[in-house]
Amino acid sequence: MQTWLGTILFFIIVLSLWTGIHVYLYRRIVWTFNTGPGVRLALKIGLPFIGSLYFIGRVVQAKMDHDLGTIIIWPGAVYLALMALFLSQLLVYDIGFALPSWVLARRKIAGSLERVRRVGRWLMPLMAIVSVAACVHGTIEALDGPTVKRVEIRMRGLSPRLDGFRVLQISDLHVGGLVGRSYMDKVLDLAQPLESDLVLVTGDVSDERNGGDGTAIERIAAIPSRFGILSVTGNHEYYIGGDATVANYRRHGLPVLRQQHVMKAGGIVVAGVDDPIFLGGPTHSKEAVLKALKGIPDGLPVILMSHQPLAVQEAADAGVDLMLCGHTHGGQVPPFHLLTKLIYGYLTGRYQVGEMTLYVSNGAGFWGPATRVFADPEITLFTLKSM
Repeated sequence: MQTWLGTILFFIIVLSLWTGIHVYLYRRIVWTFNTGPGVRLALKIGLPFIGSLYFIGRVVQAKMDHDLGTIIIWPGAVYLALMALFLSQLLVYDIGFALPSWVLARRKIAGSLERVRRVGRWLMPLMAIVSVAACVHGTIEALDGPTVKRVEIRMRGLSPRLDGFRVLQISDLHVGGLVGRSYMDKVLDLAQPLESDLVLVTGDVSDERNGGDGTAIERIAAIPSRFGILSVTGNHEYYIGGDATVANYRRHGLPVLRQQHVMKAGGIVVAGVDDPIFLGGPTHSKEAVLKALKGIPDGLPVILMSHQPLAVQEAADAGVDLMLCGHTHGGQVPPFHLLTKLIYGYLTGRYQVGEMTLYVSNGAGFWGPATRVFADPEITLFTLKSM
């Protein structure tokens, strides 16, 4: 029941935002180009139709025919990227020029409404061209698959015998939708030769109901590493089935840490917390972190997995040495870079929080559009060094 309520709330929020964005786009286009009734009717029909294709395709994939759903998803995914890129430019233009000029013109201080329209008629087609070019480039970048980022971390209390210990982080793969077998092959082909000592998966592994038939999970769980693999839940694990998804992951060989910690290699503690949506909201993240860390012996290096970069300061204060997160996708496509940074304070890469290193992965896959702009996909190999 809780899972269904959370999913319904998520879709209500998404639908409200989606509707608001399209009303804004419709009104800006109609006003700028002073369109006639025929164009306005076409926009009223066309925008809701193409704007819903991605979501319709996901339903068809899950409930009817996977291949047909993928065919429907593709134009919807391309539209998602184009819309986001165009919207980013339009917001900058409106806030920086159109709105102030409109206010001045309405108050008869300077300029005219027709001048605002005239500038818009030149700039908006240019924005559309830039959006198409960025979308093409970003789609190529996304479909090429992730690269391996290598990061060295110095850790307090790390035994000299564990100096050089290699931890591989994989996050936000989002198997399902447009992330299919061929894309997974690219990720696994990168991960398998790395000779990692430990693999840590920081959530949003699957977008298939309850994690699908387990094939993808088994392939991820089989990535070679001396001390195995561990994971935590992301928000998408909740949306696709909640606890049933976690049970399916475990059944197919992917252990999930839920406010727990384990010892690895006889000298490294790995703790993990659920995504806040499992906990009842972000306000419970601090409590979850403290519960996961409870009972850890003093002096041992601690790695904390958390899908979202929340309760970061609390984790640092509690003695965590390395906190690994995902969720942000590095923004994936503007304007989400700015929105994510405003919401979390952390977007991508390495941050120092007191004596703790925080690393926020861009993620290995993608969600929504198969497009990445200024946010290349990655898997991350950490080499731990003693201090």
